[in-house]
Amino acid sequence: MLKDYSECTVKTLKPDNSKIARAIGTRSKYWQEGRTISVSFMGGTQPQIDLVKQGISQLMGFINLRFVYVVDHGDIRISFVEGGGSWSYLGTDAKYVPKSSPTMNFGWLHPSTPTDIGTVKHELTHMIGANHEHQFPNGITFILEEIKKDLQHWTDQDIINNIIRQSDPSKVDTTEDLDLNSIMLYAFPARWNKEGISTKVNTDWSQEDRKFWSNIYPKKDKYKEALQRVYADKNIVDLLKSTHTAVANILGASYEGREQEVIKNIKHEISKA
Repeated sequence: MLKDYSECTVKTLKPDNSKIARAIGTRSKYWQEGRTISVSFMGGTQPQIDLVKQGISQLMGFINLRFVYVVDHGDIRISFVEGGGSWSYLGTDAKYVPKSSPTMNFGWLHPSTPTDIGTVKHELTHMIGANHEHQFPNGITFILEEIKKDLQHWTDQDIINNIIRQSDPSKVDTTEDLDLNSIMLYAFPARWNKEGISTKVNTDWSQEDRKFWSNIYPKKDKYKEALQRVYADKNIVDLLKSTHTAVANILGASYEGREQEVIKNIKHEISKA
């Protein structure tokens, strides 16, 4: 019951970062909206890599961030060290990690285990700036001694940082209420907290998760808007035969290398028309 989430930790850049209250969505750790983030893998089997890619593909379905895969030194570097725990740096903290080091690790990832896609989605959400749902401001009151009975291999400070400490509402964005279906919620028994709340293993983003993160990284129909401004009929099938310079300029995509991305997205819009 406790494996998938209670062994997930958020990596910090400096020891004193553990003193900073972080939960739900930490504003200072968000990526720039619309940014393309490169991802590379440091080891892992093909089924493990495919499972991570599946999670990333689904994440891109509701947020305005784009992920591309590179061989080495991506913005996000994912390792698969057994016994190393499952963890991720929080959002843009990944930019300051040495390029030779991972920014995310999966200490257990078995594609044949149904709940492991939940582990992937959990860590990917840390990657875009989320901390744990159970650290909701003024939320659950956890009991350290009860948690220690189950997490004997964790230090008291690990438990405080990743479970007990509630976030400072002045530093985070949150939903209106605690979401018991959130992918960012640990699975834990009622005896862990004074409120007697028990939770289950969540293996997918909840409706509130999707709504919250789509508001943080809103998808804007930039390509459709550009097509409508340049062409009276956005469904015109011979669009690619004409110049795409005007479209690229409107999108701010006229610098070297972006023209192919513009063409790809125009093709995508045509295919949906």
